[in-house]
Amino acid sequence: MEMASNQFLNIPKPALIASLVFHLVLGGTVIFMSANEGTSLAELFFGKKSEISAQSFVQVDVVGLPDQLINEKINPLLPEVAKPETSTQKPVEAKTAPKDVMEDALTKMKKEKTSEKRKEKEQEQALREALEEAKREQALKGLQSKSGTTGRGKIKGNMLSEGTSSSGIVGTAKDKYVGVLTESIKQQFNIFSWQQKKGLMAEVKLMLLPNGRVKWRKIVKPSRDILYDSAVLQAIDDAQPFPVPEDRGLLEDEITINFKP
Repeated sequence: MEMASNQFLNIPKPALIASLVFHLVLGGTVIFMSANEGTSLAELFFGKKSEISAQSFVQVDVVGLPDQLINEKINPLLPEVAKPETSTQKPVEAKTAPKDVMEDALTKMKKEKTSEKRKEKEQEQALREALEEAKREQALKGLQSKSGTTGRGKIKGNMLSEGTSSSGIVGTAKDKYVGVLTESIKQQFNIFSWQQKKGLMAEVKLMLLPNGRVKWRKIVKPSRDILYDSAVLQAIDDAQPFPVPEDRGLLEDEITINFKP
């Protein structure tokens, strides 16, 4: 034992230093390799990469994974929470009246207004035509009576009144003058055949000037036909000037004439 110790002590000093350096380098290498896993001795001492390297990998199929796993980091220890379903229904739009319906309503209103205006114009036109026709017939009958080719038969309204006096048979001078006026007016007065069948009657009052022209005239009791009443007034206007009576006092009073077809 003592001999071995003496031999160890007799090792040359350079060898002892080399051994110590070797062991230090070896220990440092082991520590360095343990700290840097995957580094070989060739890479450490010669700077060369090892041709054979072990690769460990895990192949993960990402097809069909949820979006949350791809885009976000999720803690696998947390409990799974059901994701609320998103509604795919489209919001219900407020229903508004179609434009076609509104346009149809406006068009209908315009047509109704146009129809009312057209009816009013037609009525006015019919009234004007009737008056013009009455004037033409009156003028024609006036010419016929003057030429003597045809004459108007006397009707009840054309005859002289018998008077209101209990003692008079022919009547007073005023009744005679009313008969003359009535005959002059009847020469210009004309009605349609369909108006004669209706039994129309109009009562008119008039006042004459000293020269026989009409001062004023008006319908006091109208008939049921406005055309008939208009024809009566038109006949009075066309018949003037009337004959002036010998007794000028007759012109101071109102004159009443009844027209019956």
